[in-house]
Amino acid sequence: MKYTELTAEYIIPVLEYARDNGISAAARKFRLNRNMITQWNYTYQIYPMRAPYRQFTDAQKQEILKYARDNGVSVAGQKYDVKPSLIYSWNQTMHVFQSKVLKHFTDKQKKIILRYANDKGLGAACRRFAIDEVSVYRWAEKFGIYHGVIEICSIEKKREILNYASDHGIMNASRKYNIHDSVIRGWNRELKVFVIPSRRKFTEDEIKAYLDEALGIMNKMPQDAQSAQASFFVIEEKYDICPSQMYLWNKKYQILPVRPKPQQRRQITDAEIEMVRLALAQAKGSKAAASRQTGIPTRIIARIVREYGLGR
Repeated sequence: MKYTELTAEYIIPVLEYARDNGISAAARKFRLNRNMITQWNYTYQIYPMRAPYRQFTDAQKQEILKYARDNGVSVAGQKYDVKPSLIYSWNQTMHVFQSKVLKHFTDKQKKIILRYANDKGLGAACRRFAIDEVSVYRWAEKFGIYHGVIEICSIEKKREILNYASDHGIMNASRKYNIHDSVIRGWNRELKVFVIPSRRKFTEDEIKAYLDEALGIMNKMPQDAQSAQASFFVIEEKYDICPSQMYLWNKKYQILPVRPKPQQRRQITDAEIEMVRLALAQAKGSKAAASRQTGIPTRIIARIVREYGLGR
């Protein structure tokens, strides 16, 4: 078999398309591997590559950690364009400052956090002490320090929020009043304003009746368009039953024939064959090494070798 010569006339238009539309779009259009396009760009430099990872010396790390100790990790991350997680990892080795995140809080610490939330705001307290809003709400109910929560936690306000949740849904109430949905559910367990509907239960006869109706819908479809999934969608619109639930019922009772989806075999391009041939030559026949170099799965490389006789 003749292998396609990968000349500049073929490669440069691909790289230009990748520059204008993205590497993934170019890979789909020309049926190429993304890693292969990237390797070509290392040679021809058509579009700028991603900047390499920054390297920090110990002195630079010390400077950033001292700034984080004095001004906060988030502020240091913004100033030096470094992720806070990286600053924390450096500090685990260099021990420039002590972490201010507390895993367990005493009553005294909880009161301090609530006073901070009262002065600086709920969001600032959650970020400062690495806690969630639900904890602040619970502590406020217990100690009555955070005034922003005292008003929200009154019985009248709770009933107002629960009535809104009953009419519009718990998540809508959570967004409207800026309260976590688990807190609203806890209030409802306490005050019992509305009943959360339980799952519908179906008898075996009802399930088979729905499946028989889906089978009748499927048989009325054109021969080339018949599918169990399409009939399940019709049942969903009519009875508000999830198609995935219908699929599980049909898997148990096997009333509708479910045709397996045909698996389309992946097509291999001449460019991939040529790239695998060169990679195998450099790797001395190692399929795993060729896979790491080209980014093509090992099973595809084995198929190319088997079907196109590259190992001979």
